[in-house]
Amino acid sequence: MHVLALTFGDEQQASSKYRVFQYIERLRQLGIDVEARPANSFQDWKRIREYDAVLVQKKLFRSGKARYLRNNTRRLIFDIDDAIWHPHGKEHTFFTNLRNRWRLKAIARASDLCICANNVLAEHIRKLTERVTILPLTLDGKRWQPKTQTTGSSVVRVGWSGHPVNLPYLEAIEPALVQAQAENPQIEFTFFCGKAPTFRKLKYRHIRFEPDTETQAIRSFDIGILPLPLGSFAAGKSPIKGLQYMATGIPTVLTPLGATRDMFREGETGLFASNNEEWQRAIGSLVRNQELRRRIGTSARAAFEETYELSRIVPLLAAALGIGKRD
Repeated sequence: MHVLALTFGDEQQASSKYRVFQYIERLRQLGIDVEARPANSFQDWKRIREYDAVLVQKKLFRSGKARYLRNNTRRLIFDIDDAIWHPHGKEHTFFTNLRNRWRLKAIARASDLCICANNVLAEHIRKLTERVTILPLTLDGKRWQPKTQTTGSSVVRVGWSGHPVNLPYLEAIEPALVQAQAENPQIEFTFFCGKAPTFRKLKYRHIRFEPDTETQAIRSFDIGILPLPLGSFAAGKSPIKGLQYMATGIPTVLTPLGATRDMFREGETGLFASNNEEWQRAIGSLVRNQELRRRIGTSARAAFEETYELSRIVPLLAAALGIGKRD
């Protein structure tokens, strides 16, 4: 079976890496050959009919292009892992909003199947088509092993990992972090990012991002933090960083929002924090209680293995790519 994946980005772009590229070798072992090409630069439209299936990874093509894909593709799959139709970072104009929603409707209705990363996205897409399934974000559990628990260390590392564009959400909770550090001098805040955060008072350690060093950096954390902005875009996102904390077997303190709230269970696999007081209290309780850290971290790893481990989703994705023909 030969599948064309029209990806949102290249292998270094997180969304494409975790929704497409990490599956290629596993699918090949099942007899499914995936050819990944960036959607924005794809030109070989006459070859579309040569493929058994085409997977469009969250690219909102013009409605005319969606119709072309429908008419020339044996099986068309639309994969989406965030609410790309909503503005992220800056407001959309009325016409941009209208265009995005029209394009989303066109590709969703043209597709034989829409694969959504979480239930928040699925609920929205089901308003456009009944052909929807949920396949969550995943990680390779063999690569993302639980950290080795240590005893006797006086330092508790509270860590954040993320892209520089998300630093404002971390910097927004500085008052809570400063107060938590003042009350718990054993805290060492560690931030893994391509750019150092800008804090006025907080003492911290910055680990500069380098490719293929994520697992090492996050396994140095004792606690992961995941502050998120309020809004429709963030509500539809399944944060890969939260999943990395889970896979590493550490507790997470996070903003309870949308799909992230569904990913974590309060008090079992993470602690929720919606304001500075709650951030301070949640971080402090984990820092002071090693057994609580161990219990929540162990439950988080178990939840990862049950739902988000790569090997569990590979056969489901293979079935989605290869099931029958359009009704």
